[in-house]
Amino acid sequence: MGIQGPFSRPLPIPERTFMTPLKSNPYIKDLIFFLAAIVVSMAGFWMMTGRDMISRDEAAMLVRQQTIAIETKLELYHEGLLVQENRLTKQEEKLERVLEKNTEAINELRVQIATLSQALSIITDNRTN
Repeated sequence: MGIQGPFSRPLPIPERTFMTPLKSNPYIKDLIFFLAAIVVSMAGFWMMTGRDMISRDEAAMLVRQQTIAIETKLELYHEGLLVQENRLTKQEEKLERVLEKNTEAINELRVQIATLSQALSIITDNRTN
């Protein structure tokens, strides 16, 4: 029997329920089984990979350790640069002193060359006379 409609005629109620299409069409069962298998596979995959992952606190600790390691390396690098800079400064000062001595020696040699040149010209003038 059906439900009474506004015009006093009974409305037909379909005899089908939700399970009727599943029984009549085997492909729907396969589709539902396939989708369930995918969901179960995805859940299993995430559970398997999730157990090897670290927690948020462990990740924060790892980042802190890496930061400290990098800061230590930077400090050592900076100290090495300062040592290198001091060594270069000392070498520059030594080079400046050597250049000053070389300049003085060259100037003395010029004076001696001029003196010897004058002496040679005097000697050659005396021989020709």
